[in-house]
Amino acid sequence: MSSTDATSGGSRQPDPSTARVEVTADNAVDFIADTVATRRRNSPSVPVTVLIDGRSGAGKTTLANRLGRQTGITVIHMDDFYPGWAGLTAGSGMIARQILNRHDPHFIRWDWMRDCPGGRVDLDPAADLVVEGSGALTPATVTAAAARGEVVTVRVTADDTVRATRALSRDPGYQPYWDMWAAQEDIHLATSPVEEITVDN
Repeated sequence: MSSTDATSGGSRQPDPSTARVEVTADNAVDFIADTVATRRRNSPSVPVTVLIDGRSGAGKTTLANRLGRQTGITVIHMDDFYPGWAGLTAGSGMIARQILNRHDPHFIRWDWMRDCPGGRVDLDPAADLVVEGSGALTPATVTAAAARGEVVTVRVTADDTVRATRALSRDPGYQPYWDMWAAQEDIHLATSPVEEITVDN
């Protein structure tokens, strides 16, 4: 689509009692960066994973890229590996199995022009990561992220009309797939965990 803290060790889980914080787009990057810095100080020997979810056109990619530039954290875009327009669930599963794998982290790029898998991208198992895309925040991804280190969960929201305008102006070829993708988002959101940070965009 060209379009928490816990104890030390490898089994930390996000604190379910953590209150959700709502921030605006203007201060989201600074707030998330500060949260990441706090997690780093609390657990300096393990990586931090930031999971950024939200519907198409909400502003996830822009937020992730800005966060990456400000913090120096590697940003992984789900658009690079969703296996086609029907692949939201499959792409989501790849995060836990491949990208957040503690021994062999990687992903396989999706060639959108040829509609087939592309090349493999290897990742540093010790690196902090930002993973963004529709489907990034699931029970499995949170568990996998917690197993490798600290976790920060973010959901980006925006008005439906604004989202559609953004997404379709960015990629006019998206139009025939808009409803199909939205239906997959609906299924995903039915079981997606509550985020720590909500960004109103």
